[in-house]
Amino acid sequence: MILRSGPLSLAGLDYVFWRRFFPRLLRYLRPVCSTLSLAVIYTSINCAAALAQGTTNTSSGTSPGASTDKGLGSSSSSSSSSSSSSSSSANASTSISAGGATQTSSDPLQINSKKESGELEAISKCKGFLNAKQYAQALAVLSQGIDQAPLNAQLHLWRGNTYWAICDYRNAIKDFDTAISQNDDSADAYAHKAVCQARLGFYDGAVGTFRLAAKRKTSDSTVMLLISRALFEYKDYQAAIDYLKDFDEKQTGRPAILSNILLTRAQSQAALGQIDVAIQDVNKVMTVQPAFYLAYVARARIYQKQEQYEKALADVKKAMELHKAKFPLAHLIAGECQLALGNLAEADREIGLAISESGRLASGEAQHYKALITERKGNFLGSLTERAMALQLGYADPPALTILGREVLSVDQVFNAFPSIVVSDHFVCYSDLSKEKLERYSRLVEGFANYVSTNVCNLQGEYPALLFILHDKASEQYFLKDRMDFTRGVHGVFITDKNSVVTYDGAGVGTLLHEVMHKFLYNTKAHDFWADEGIPSFFERFYGYLYKDGQDAPQNLFLQTGYPDAGSQFWMRITKRTLKLSQIVSSARYADPGNEDAQRLVALFLNSQHKLKRFLELTFNASRGKYKYFIEAVFDKPLSELNPLFDDYLASLNKNQETLDKLPPSEIFDSKEDFDQFVKAHYILAPQVKPFSAKIRCFDGGT
Repeated sequence: MILRSGPLSLAGLDYVFWRRFFPRLLRYLRPVCSTLSLAVIYTSINCAAALAQGTTNTSSGTSPGASTDKGLGSSSSSSSSSSSSSSSSANASTSISAGGATQTSSDPLQINSKKESGELEAISKCKGFLNAKQYAQALAVLSQGIDQAPLNAQLHLWRGNTYWAICDYRNAIKDFDTAISQNDDSADAYAHKAVCQARLGFYDGAVGTFRLAAKRKTSDSTVMLLISRALFEYKDYQAAIDYLKDFDEKQTGRPAILSNILLTRAQSQAALGQIDVAIQDVNKVMTVQPAFYLAYVARARIYQKQEQYEKALADVKKAMELHKAKFPLAHLIAGECQLALGNLAEADREIGLAISESGRLASGEAQHYKALITERKGNFLGSLTERAMALQLGYADPPALTILGREVLSVDQVFNAFPSIVVSDHFVCYSDLSKEKLERYSRLVEGFANYVSTNVCNLQGEYPALLFILHDKASEQYFLKDRMDFTRGVHGVFITDKNSVVTYDGAGVGTLLHEVMHKFLYNTKAHDFWADEGIPSFFERFYGYLYKDGQDAPQNLFLQTGYPDAGSQFWMRITKRTLKLSQIVSSARYADPGNEDAQRLVALFLNSQHKLKRFLELTFNASRGKYKYFIEAVFDKPLSELNPLFDDYLASLNKNQETLDKLPPSEIFDSKEDFDQFVKAHYILAPQVKPFSAKIRCFDGGT
């Protein structure tokens, strides 16, 4: 099944904050999470990308957003259901061995020089891999460098940052600890370790580590921002101000970082009642970044507390013009100011917008002012209910003067639940299963990616995508509902705008490949709607094995495909001849899982005619000529002339009904020997050759 949705919503972690926290750095790694494209992973990757780049980036970046186009591979439940890198990690790290391990010289200075050269080369390659989102290669090159120089602090720092980029906080902390043990003056390692501790829910430990980071000097303005913001979120406002007292505003050429540092200092000053200097810093932010909408909201809140409501409303209006998206905080401040000015209707409208845009995350402050408006209207009983709700939501009178919430010290409610994390070229896999079990899932989907890209079609979309494997269906359902805002009970789903596949151990390998195929196919071009589910469901019944052509070769997958997933209703429809190709194709609708069985038959039919690959080529190239449907363009015939061919294919299936009914469930083996024994034991039909290419075998319906 595919779900079109908005960016990944993480409880306790504000995606919008990270969009503004590093807005100039987003172009390097636009969601992995489109990606998690996932919010926490955005956070981690943006930080790692900033470190990797090491230069000013003035690109504004864009939100993964919720697309409204309908695309191929886009939606259904499986009833049973940037470019990828092709370079190998071995090739990526060959030069490190040469630079770091060759120590034939007897001159100690020359040996050290070669070691340093190898370490610098490893870090340089790591930067390139991080910028390209090739996390598996980055980890490989750094691990090989660490093998040659196990106590090198910089290599451990960079590997920690790479683990952080994929939200593997536990391994990141281990590397940061090693970096700290070798260089106790590293504010970077302390700060990054503290963020990882916070993501795992170790709040007190994170605060303590941030305090240690604050005692160490750094010239990295990004690290200074993390430290000062953490102190602010801990409400140690004076410590945040003291930490930034020697901050040189000219030392960073990155306007986004400078603006956030100034805003953090301004918010700390405002919290301590230092209003004049707070406004001065906010005004500096507006000079550095005139379009930084949060600065206007921060100044509006200060004006509101000074009862300068007209000025506050002007700033809020400007902020909403700049932001051009849902902005409940701005509506809340506007509503409070309108209420203070006696404009009850306007206040009611603005507070209503603040509550509706917040959804289930509505604040106690908004409910409190809703209660005041209800009371002013004369509905005292209604206001009591709303006041009780405000208290339940944690309202404290008066509202805080600061507008920045907890983000640096926030808990990652999605990724910290998964102790097992495996990264490959096309997927970052997360699970509560054992690492060994997850590694096999990773090999399987990576092999399938290489199989599809070689034999079926070019992979669509950005990679790596995210794959979540829960230990059972109940935990999968909870995860989808509580973390992904997806309430339907399915065996698996591909959520497009989160770039994520979610399923569970035991759902079946057919379900897994069905959902992963949705990811490989998804695009927003015009296409035949039957293919949305028809082609992914083609990969629900198959047999195969994993293999490699060499130790350092990519993971590959041999598949024997083309088998219908038959049942009693399936054979009844074929026997009664109620299935017509023209009707299946012309009546198909977007996100139409109810007709998946019939649509799968169209894919099987194309495969039997050796035209499935050509169909996808025409679809992705938007090439259908004079025809309405791409399937017509493949045969260069109208649908009415294809019906007899389709009928013949169904007749061949019906002829082999008894044999097809005895086929076992889909299975992928770890060796060809096991596969051969399985095929022999189950008397699986000898397949025809060349459905996609000469290397792949597939049943075409005949004997």
